[in-house]
Amino acid sequence: MTLLLIISSVVRGYGQSLPFACAGTMEAYGVQGLPNSVYFWEVDGGLLVDTIYGLGNDSVIVRWDYERRTHSISVTEQTEFGCFGIPVGGSVSIHAPVANLQDQTVCADTVATFDGTISYTTPVSYLWPDGSTGETYSTGTAGYVWVKVTGTDQCADYDSAYLTVNPLPDVYIGKDTTLCGTESMTLDPGVFNEYQWSTGDISNTITVDGRR
Repeated sequence: MTLLLIISSVVRGYGQSLPFACAGTMEAYGVQGLPNSVYFWEVDGGLLVDTIYGLGNDSVIVRWDYERRTHSISVTEQTEFGCFGIPVGGSVSIHAPVANLQDQTVCADTVATFDGTISYTTPVSYLWPDGSTGETYSTGTAGYVWVKVTGTDQCADYDSAYLTVNPLPDVYIGKDTTLCGTESMTLDPGVFNEYQWSTGDISNTITVDGRR
């Protein structure tokens, strides 16, 4: 019995050394055995989704998980006479880049830059929400930002991050005022974390007079 890997009806590999699969994808696997046999499949790291043709589960669809490691698939043939054959197995290497974006926080009127650059076994391309394809993406709009990273092996991964945009402080120290002589007044802009006055003061309030 020969273990085959079939994708879109095209045979890509034979025996116990199967082509790789992309993480999270569905692939078709089939066997060639005796007429009227029934086949029992076991998959490590994937889910048997469905049979695709034949009467004895001779071809199945597997949805692989997202673990980037070597997975296995095996099949045992039972003939129409009730005899079981030796299990035939294959190893499938699961490939995919790992996209990685980090949440960011900026102040209003400020642009944040998200960096999608990663290392992978093949060259990669990037796709951002606006259709741009660079390694980075800049925006000042609050909300989720996503990136799709695709290797030349056609394996891809997605990631998203959230941009928080904080409003600018609403500062008000009163109307323009004229002071005479030794008159003074206290300027209070409100409650904030830090203060920096034109006088060099860093306190939350300052007192000014006609000389200051």
